[in-house]
Amino acid sequence: LARRGLEQLPALPENAERMKLELSFQTTFASSLFLIKGYGDPEVERVFRRAQELAHQTGQSEQLVGILRGLAFFHEIRGQMSVGRGLAEQALEIARQSGDAGLLIVSLHLNGDVSLWMGDFVRSCGLLREAIDLYNPQRDRSLPERFGAYDLNVGCRMFLAHDLWYLGYPDRALASSQEALRWARQLNHPYSLAAAGTHAAWIHVRRGEPGMALERAQENRRFADEHHFPFHVAHAKVVCGWARSEQGDLDRGIAELQEGIDLYRSIGAITEYPLMTIQLASALLRAGRPDSAMEMLETALNGFDGSPLFCDAELPVWKGEVCLAKGSADCAEAFFHTALENARRQQAKSVELRATVGLSRVMATQGCRAEASELLASQYSWFSEGLDTAELTSARRLMDSLS
Repeated sequence: LARRGLEQLPALPENAERMKLELSFQTTFASSLFLIKGYGDPEVERVFRRAQELAHQTGQSEQLVGILRGLAFFHEIRGQMSVGRGLAEQALEIARQSGDAGLLIVSLHLNGDVSLWMGDFVRSCGLLREAIDLYNPQRDRSLPERFGAYDLNVGCRMFLAHDLWYLGYPDRALASSQEALRWARQLNHPYSLAAAGTHAAWIHVRRGEPGMALERAQENRRFADEHHFPFHVAHAKVVCGWARSEQGDLDRGIAELQEGIDLYRSIGAITEYPLMTIQLASALLRAGRPDSAMEMLETALNGFDGSPLFCDAELPVWKGEVCLAKGSADCAEAFFHTALENARRQQAKSVELRATVGLSRVMATQGCRAEASELLASQYSWFSEGLDTAELTSARRLMDSLS
């Protein structure tokens, strides 16, 4: 409908009202492209750029915030993180000056999202919590109609869940993702449901829960297929593939992982590609294919602009695991030290624990069992929740074997 409206505009006289009408059609068209073709489709940028010109010409600040948001998502999802961050910060500045609570929530969520994927989990957490505190259900549940995509209360909570996991709070991460899903179901808003389902599945992956991840991803894949949301179909395939691999169905799991990654990349997306490559590498490692796993990990940053990323600590952890599988302790030790340094910079306690587990295993093979036990115990003792999750259970078992 938006495309048809744009096609009929040349019949109208050139004036301010026509520009406003074109702006409305362009933003609606761009938001629809987001959902149908995926965030990274090249046509999205073209349409949003035209809308940006019109918003400047007509002085429509509300529209401009939404356009900057769309452009920021486009560049972020294509790995141009610094461009996305700049656009997000412009939107936040306009929103704070406007006094419009809805614009501020939209812009806080956007900046929280960008900060998450750039590995600034503390800043992301603060921005998303500010947006959640501002959200008023009666006033703000119409925000998806104004700005497209999903409900902002859903969006903030589902991204906050990832921040909380990285920062070392796996139970709070699960609670946040479940609250996002509960709210999406209450709204019965299709794209909010698909997005919440995707991120809820990933939190189960983070927590090492393949059964729950598979159940959630299968349900979300059916829903996303029904509503033609390819972005979320791709995520569901990747999570299903990881879960099947963890449960021992390696051939099917690896094939499904690759299928999901291929679909994700085909719609121009890249942001979460490193996360997906890690899951495929772990499956390949489980299948006894360390060389293939390392080849996969080496592609993880292809296409990114060199900005700091959420995976700066996770990638060297898994490269260390591959080196251990190949019997190269020195190589593994170097990667684990890099992971520890990056995790501490990001305050990513969950990844720091993974790196510490890997380094402790190396130290044990070098005859430094007491030092390894002390190092791991110090890291493990920081955690106050999630003690039954896979990562913390594994760390506890290693500590017991070293003592």
